[in-house]
Amino acid sequence: MNIKLDLPSPLEHELSIEASRLNVSLSDYILKVLTLRRDWLVLEEIEDAEDVADAEMALQEDGFIPLADVKRELGLS
Repeated sequence: MNIKLDLPSPLEHELSIEASRLNVSLSDYILKVLTLRRDWLVLEEIEDAEDVADAEMALQEDGFIPLADVKRELGLS
């Protein structure tokens, strides 16, 4: 797939410098940046799910308010 991007000159210059430093084409470098960003977002989603699971476990311990009650109080359920 081909996409035309109108990049601001400073950004194009910065990306071009980094691509040259790595000895790759600008388009290959941009593709790598986008791929890394996608992978980073997937990892963030996994970490978020783990955080929610940890929080749910903590809320089940004595002295904590159940998650369903918190959601109801906040009007989220």
